[in-house]
Amino acid sequence: MANRDSPYTIYRCELTLWEHTFFASREISAFYQTEPLIGNYALAYALGLCHAPYSSNATVRYKQDLAPLNEQGIYVTPATILDEPKFALTQFNAQSDTYWYAFAQNAIVTRPDNKQVKKDAQNWYIVDPVTDEEPR
Repeated sequence: MANRDSPYTIYRCELTLWEHTFFASREISAFYQTEPLIGNYALAYALGLCHAPYSSNATVRYKQDLAPLNEQGIYVTPATILDEPKFALTQFNAQSDTYWYAFAQNAIVTRPDNKQVKKDAQNWYIVDPVTDEEPR
């Protein structure tokens, strides 16, 4: 929509979501929860207007990712949900992609190649298969 008195062009669109929106309003490790909103930052990423790496070390990157949009004078407003909002409470598959693993207390134990593991009570130890010693 163009306004003759405004130097800005405003576009309005309707989005239909066919699955859960990959937007987390709360994150605890691999666990995330959504809220009944789609924020402007999430939309900027979803629409491909800014990009982030596939993997993250939990560093907040909004300033550097959104800077090119700011330089172009582009602002994405938050979305308004028209229907009944649906909530999702989900956990990512944070399990290691390895042949052997074990569940320990609050951790997943994996075994490096060419090593073995031993369990002593509730603790797991990686050991050298030749010497049967723990690496130091």
